[in-house]
Formats: sequence, structure tokens, C-alpha cells
Amino acid sequence: MEKTMLQKIILSALGIIVAALLFLSPGLKIPVLDGATDNYFREAISKGGISYAACRVINASVSIIKESNLHMQPAGVGLSLAVGQALDPIDDMTERLSDILVTAIISLGVQKLAYEIGISLAPPVLAVFLLLLAVLVWFNSTKLIFHHK
Repeated sequence: MEKTMLQKIILSALGIIVAALLFLSPGLKIPVLDGATDNYFREAISKGGISYAACRVINASVSIIKESNLHMQPAGVGLSLAVGQALDPIDDMTERLSDILVTAIISLGVQKLAYEIGISLAPPVLAVFLLLLAVLVWFNSTKLIFHHK
């Protein structure tokens, strides 16, 4: 199906106009989506930071208590119990949890960075593709045309 000259002019003009609009608005934000995304990242990173701080406080407290010993002398025999060593699994668990939380916070930061880069780069990239398509409309090569069977 051969496109008429008027169809080619309309398609090219439309592609160029949309490409120009995309070039002029590189930081285009969609209020509903971008606002929700920004809120999500802000809340998730702050919750992760609060959780990390609480985990480190618990870890420090358990580490201090873990070093405590109980000294008794029943019937004149000296006895020393390392009662705090019972908290060693909790200490290890809070250390591992804090490592996981650091990884999660870093992951959220990288996702936020990728999101911001995507917002900045997507409109110009789409504009370049639209300009390319606006030019390709004028070629009648069978290599450039998709054949539908």
C-alpha cells in the first residue's frame, strides 16, 4: 500500500512537531506518577534509615550486655558465669540485619538515580527516534518497509 504525498507530509510534520516538543521538555514530569514515585522513594529510604539506626542501637546494647559476667561464690567456691554470651545469636542476627538494611538502602538510592536519569533521557531519545521515523517515511525501499502477510 503506497502512501500518498499528503500522508507522508502529515506524518513527517507530526513527527517533527512531537519531536520538537519532546526536545523542549527534557524534564517533563507527570504529576500523578512522578509525585507518587518521589514519595515512595523518600518514605522507603527514610524508613530504611530509621530501621538501620534502630538495629544498630539494639546491636550496640546487646554487645554491651553480652560482655557482662556474673560472679558468685556459693559455699566459698568461686563461680563465674558468662550470662551475656546467651545474647550472642541476637548480636549476630542484628549485625546481619544491619548489613541487609544497608544493601536495601543502597539499592533504593540506585533505583532513585536510575529513575531520575530515565526521566531526563527518555524524551530526547524518543525525539531522536521520531525524527528518524519522520525522515524514513520518505523512503520507498523494501528493506525499510515492514511487509504484512
